[in-house]
Amino acid sequence: MTGTDRKIIAVCTSWEDVENLNLVLNQLILATEGTGFLPVCIPFDRKSLESRGEESLREFLAAYDIPNLAGLLLFGEMIRSDQINGKLIELAHEKKVPVFMLERQYEGCINLSFAYREGFEKVVRHIVEDHGCRDLVMVAGIKGNSYSEERIALTRQILEEHGSSLPQEQVIYGDYWDEPTLRALNGYFGAGGHMPEGFVCANDAMAITVCIYLAGRNVHVPEEVKVAGIDGILPGENHEPAITTARPDFSFMFGTMLQRMLEWRKEDAGKTEILDVPFELIPRESCGCKRWDSFRKTRTMGDLKLENLEFTRQIRALGNFIRVRWTWIRWRN
Repeated sequence: MTGTDRKIIAVCTSWEDVENLNLVLNQLILATEGTGFLPVCIPFDRKSLESRGEESLREFLAAYDIPNLAGLLLFGEMIRSDQINGKLIELAHEKKVPVFMLERQYEGCINLSFAYREGFEKVVRHIVEDHGCRDLVMVAGIKGNSYSEERIALTRQILEEHGSSLPQEQVIYGDYWDEPTLRALNGYFGAGGHMPEGFVCANDAMAITVCIYLAGRNVHVPEEVKVAGIDGILPGENHEPAITTARPDFSFMFGTMLQRMLEWRKEDAGKTEILDVPFELIPRESCGCKRWDSFRKTRTMGDLKLENLEFTRQIRALGNFIRVRWTWIRWRN
């Protein structure tokens, strides 16, 4: 099969959340190997696109005028703009291809709905039931955020089922990021907070920060305290210890997407659907389920080195192209 024969999946996103973007793209690439589908990612700088208005949007949409288009995958929450998402949905309808929407829900799309509550419940039950932890600190996201508050309530409910509780002073808010998490940890221990049996975090980025903070206090994870998060981002997998987490079942999600595109009929364009995507629990080193794997770490570092070499090669090739092009322009003038 030649490149021109392959069916194109146009992935529309922005650079603002590159970790989650890479997580999903890597899984999509794996899912499409040998299938005849080819993912083509056309990311953009959202702020630049919005500031330049219609002119920039027309340029962006022109990039999707590609042959053999089988469908669009839109990172709705990363894009965030109803204007941009709306234009891309219109484009898909004009071309009579399916549009798969992540994180947001729109009319005329196959909306991919992640079962976050189910995923976080799997993580907490693993720490509480499989590891026997009854004394937890909950590292929540943004105070008042619906996802964050739901995870606090769920943790409290599971602990109460097992005869324990989650006092409010053992709920700290890390705002889903590293610096706020460090401030929250300093505040908790600075106010006399005790070392719990485990930390459950509302995402992996905060779980990584908890591990780093504990290492600075000479507290060993997982021997002295368990740590877990949710999302399944690549830095969590490559961290030492690797973070116990849950992530969307990408094998199910992309398998279903590819099947829908294979069976797609033009008359299906414009219909609204919801596709529920379950989460899978991934027990790793930070809870003690897996031991530190030096071979895996070495292999990961080797892969990253090769990727860096390839990146350097492409930058060099681009530099040579620009230099030759500039020389040619000067010679013509």
